[in-house]
Order: sequence, then C-alpha cells, then structure tokens
Amino acid sequence: MVHLQKEIKLTEKIVRDLSSQLHEPVWLLDKRLEAFRIFESSPLPALQAGLGVTVSPVDFTTFGPEPAPTLSLPSGVEALSFTDSPASLRTQLFRLIDPRDKLSALSAAFFTSGLYIRVPAGMQCTEPLLIHSSPIQRIVLLVEAGASVTLIETVPSPFSSVAAEIIVEDNAQLHYATSPFFNFHSRQLPVWQVPATNTPWLKKAEPKKVNTPGGRAKGTIAFPAGRTIAAHGDDPGTQQAHSLAIRRATVGRDASLSWFHTEHGNVHAETSTLLTGEGARTALTGLFHGNGSFDLRANAFHRAPHTTSDMLFKGALTGGRALVRGLVNIHQQAPYSNGYQKGEILLLNPGCEAAVIPDLEIDNNNVRCTHGATVSRPDAEKLFYLQS
Repeated sequence: MVHLQKEIKLTEKIVRDLSSQLHEPVWLLDKRLEAFRIFESSPLPALQAGLGVTVSPVDFTTFGPEPAPTLSLPSGVEALSFTDSPASLRTQLFRLIDPRDKLSALSAAFFTSGLYIRVPAGMQCTEPLLIHSSPIQRIVLLVEAGASVTLIETVPSPFSSVAAEIIVEDNAQLHYATSPFFNFHSRQLPVWQVPATNTPWLKKAEPKKVNTPGGRAKGTIAFPAGRTIAAHGDDPGTQQAHSLAIRRATVGRDASLSWFHTEHGNVHAETSTLLTGEGARTALTGLFHGNGSFDLRANAFHRAPHTTSDMLFKGALTGGRALVRGLVNIHQQAPYSNGYQKGEILLLNPGCEAAVIPDLEIDNNNVRCTHGATVSRPDAEKLFYLQS
C-alpha cells in the first residue's frame, strides 16, 4: 500500500527536478519538457463507442512518493538506467511511443524509472526476466537476433503508468506477460538497492542489501524510491487500481512475440505489434474481470509477407463497463498474411455495459482475415441447473 504524503500539482519544476536527480543528459530533459507541454495542453480523452459505453481514465493531478522498482535478471541479460545506456537509446526511446496525447505524454514527462534491457544475440533464457515496476515506468527492451526470453511485469501501486518500447529482432522469441496478481517474492528473490547518491548503472554500481522475504540470489536490483502520480482525492488504501499502459513492439523476420495480460480495476491499455519481417508472428491473450472501467485496445500491423496475428480478449464483469477494440491492418506489401481477432465478455450483474469492436483494414486480397465478437449474460436455464 502506498501512503501519499503532501501532494503537489504537476509542474515543469517537477520534471526538471526528476531529470536532475537522475543525472540525465540534456537531450533527455528536452524530451521530457516537450512531453510536459503536450501533457499540460491536452485534454483527458473521452472514449466512447458502441452501446453508449464511456470509459474515462483517472484525473491525475497530484504527485507523491513511490516504492522502488525491482527486477530479476537471467544470467547474461543486461539492464541499465537510461542515464547510463548506450548512445543507441537516443534513437530508440520515444520511437515507438511518441508523446502525442495526455496519456502518452504523462509517461514521457514524469517517468521516475527508465530501464534499458538487452538480451544478447542467441541467448536462450531458461529463467524469466521479472520486473516489479515502479508506478511510472518506462522500458526499452531489445531482444537480439536468435535470442529467447520470457518477461513478467507486475505493478505494486494503486496507480501505474507503464510505457514499453520493444524490438524483437530476426529469429528471436519473446513472451511478455503482465499481471497485478503475480507474487514477486514467492520466488524467494532478494532485493538489492542502488545507493541514491550514485547514478544507477545496474552492471557496475555497488549494491546495498535490503531485507526482504526469501534467500539470496544474484541479479536482482532495486532503484532508489522516487515519486508517483495519484488520483486526485483518492485514498490508495480503499480505491480501485488505476492503470495506464502503452506497449508497442516491432517483430523481425521469423521472430515471434506473444502477449498475455490480466487486468482489473480501472484500465486504459494499448498493445500494438508491428510485424516488419517476413514470417513474423504475434499472439495476444487478454483477460479481465471485476467491477471497473476497462478500455482495452490491441493492434496488429502486417508489413511483410507470411505474417500472422492472433488476438483474443475474454472478460467477466460484475459491474462497470468495458470497451474492447481490436485492429488488424494488412499492408499491400504483406500477401499471404493471416489475421484473427476475437472478443468475449460475460455480463454477470445488471447494470454492466460492454462493447467489442473488431476492425479490419486490408489492402491486399491474397490474405486470410477473420474476427468474432460476443457480449452476453449467463443463460438463466444453465444457472438454474448450476444452482440446483
């Protein structure tokens, strides 16, 4: 649980202070300030479609302390802060997620933890890469040619804003899972903290041990605590979780990326995959449940021949509203591609609202593309027999 201290309005000074505390280069501060101006001038999105469903994200107006993020690295995987990342980060950061609206600008201006992660070419990781994110997290992940890794991302805060930019190179494999329910410490992982006085370079900084459940192992690191945004007037101990997430990836020749997301609370999430290499594949499974507002979007952009996308959302609402939107876009230069999307939502109580909106954009006739959508309530006869 996060206990907010005195809250203050989001300002340019906070942006400059964050950048100074993290010892960031001038170009990164300039990027933050550019995003802040977009954040400050842009309205909150009003998301409406189908059945009168409206999903409104939380009004973020305050800034408070946050817990430190932690991660567990398979042997050989490199992770650095943005400050100490290679020069190539300058061209990779904000390339897939360019701050153009209030939600994307929020992460770009106020992220308090920036991670650059590289899985070297040919590496086959047998252990998962675990990220227990800070509430405002930015990730650049590079899976080099022929490598294979599973990443599990969790967020401990009642408010989270995650932006992940991912490059999956030729013949590589990435399994990317997100879950608010994964118990990070159940794997008995220790936590190490980089001293706040140092610029955190994960491979070289002298770690400071933090007492946590579990035994001792290598490769687990925590950044110094920073600050996070909270919903105006919310008590984090009693309010539902608010999650804002944008994850975008490019997938190379004969490479694959599979997504698995579980959501609850109030969620605005976009997952987009750009299939740029011949034979590239992506699959997405999204699960959500409970009483909340869910705005979920998945996009697959086919830009090369023989590419495949498969997207499935399943949800069960006890209250609230859900809007699930999917897009399969097949370019004219992507013949023999296959795109599929399906959404299924079960409304368990009166007053729930939901809409599933599949969209197809096809510029090539030599493809296969299908979709399905179902929103329903439990069958009364089946419920009768289940209760008897």
